Amino acid sequence: MAAKLVLAPEAETDLVDAYAWYESRLPGLGEEFLASVNAFMEAVCRNPGMCAFVHENYRRGLVRRFPYAIFYE
Repeated sequence: MAAKLVLAPEAETDLVDAYAWYESRLPGLGEEFLASVNAFMEAVCRNPGMCAFVHENYRRGLVRRFPYAIFYE
C-alpha cells in the first residue's frame, strides 16, 4: 500500500521558490527540477522506508541531479 503524501505549506513555498530560481537560470530547468522532486516523492510513497533516519522519526532523501534534500516522516 502506498503512503499518503502531505506536503507542508512551507515545503510548497520552498518548491515554488526553487522552481523560479532554476527557471531564471535556464528556461526548462525548473521543470526538470520539479520532475526530479516528483519522481523522488513517488518513490517514497511506494517505499517509505527507502531513506535513512536522520533525526527521531524523520528521514532524508536527496533529489537526483539537484542539490536538494527532502525530509519526511
